[in-house]
Amino acid sequence: MNKILPIIESIASEKCQVVLRDKSIKGGHNGPYYDPETEIRVSSHWIFIFEYEFRQTGNLDYIKAIEILANNLVALQLENGTFLCRNKNGKDKINGTIGISWAIEGLIEATKILKDEQYYNAAVKAFNSQKFDYNAGLWIRQEVDGSILGVDNTFNHQLWFAASGAQICSYKNNTQIEKEVLSFLDHCSTSFRLYKGGLIHHFAIVNGSIKARGKSEIIYWKQVLLRACRKPSCKYKEEGYHNFSIYAFALIHMRYPEHLFFNTLKFRQALSYSLDMEHSFALQNNDPEYDATGLASEFKSECNIYGFSYNSPAFEIPFIVKEFGNASFTNEINKLLDLQIDLTFDANLNSFCRNTEDPTTLDARLYEYIRALL
Repeated sequence: MNKILPIIESIASEKCQVVLRDKSIKGGHNGPYYDPETEIRVSSHWIFIFEYEFRQTGNLDYIKAIEILANNLVALQLENGTFLCRNKNGKDKINGTIGISWAIEGLIEATKILKDEQYYNAAVKAFNSQKFDYNAGLWIRQEVDGSILGVDNTFNHQLWFAASGAQICSYKNNTQIEKEVLSFLDHCSTSFRLYKGGLIHHFAIVNGSIKARGKSEIIYWKQVLLRACRKPSCKYKEEGYHNFSIYAFALIHMRYPEHLFFNTLKFRQALSYSLDMEHSFALQNNDPEYDATGLASEFKSECNIYGFSYNSPAFEIPFIVKEFGNASFTNEINKLLDLQIDLTFDANLNSFCRNTEDPTTLDARLYEYIRALL
């Protein structure tokens, strides 16, 4: 029996009533980073979950809640198409390209269920707010105030923005957006970097200029050296983010399954890393000694703080398997779901609030699992 389905139903019912009462939903703080977030991210995530529960129950309260959240997203969109996603000194307020991508996801999903093109138009406007650099094959950030901040060099941010563009084009083809997404995929042969074994490097290799490329290469080879010397590195963090990146690739693959990138050795190695379930099971253990961010030592957690605590393999692997798997992983997925519940769920509080720094966001990230059920 799938133990998580009644949990989703219970949490969704509770959150739906919160939205109907408050006409909004509160944001979290970006997991272990403690970046205070606005409602943009979780609103988009809950739109997916509410849609699923509506289809399961027929309860029109879920549709009412979706409409509230979708209308809030439209109302909160700034003139230049961006969204205020977070407020933390020293960091951009759009939360890189990924903050915008989450808004786009919710808007496109709202378009499908509510049959209202205003949400689609807002999604396209949001996507176009970030300008594409065809030399680098990456998007350049535009801040909420219109200032240009340069390329977002976090690879999963770029990848999820591409995935949001693919979702726009899956709903209605947009020639310009498709051109950018396909160019991003074409450039993944160089911008996307792995370590030996298939683990994804956290940062993009930026090919826009010799200086940018050189800086990117230094970051990568420094990480290789730190690992070789058994020093604290990004490996702890990258292990927690690997499935999150493959999940985004799966979203793009749904739209462009024939693209040559998905047949490259590099992508197959990265996918194999995810489909080797031992890597996901290993995230139940915490080894803060080698975490270069220092956050794993700062917070008390039984498990990797970037894994089950934030980027849950139990929520991400099922959709990855659905899109790419050539074999049955039913037993492994059920074990991952059991682990997620055992490690993080508190039945008394009806929340995934144990061993996590941000239960508000982790609860909302159930939306990743929802795609495996559709």
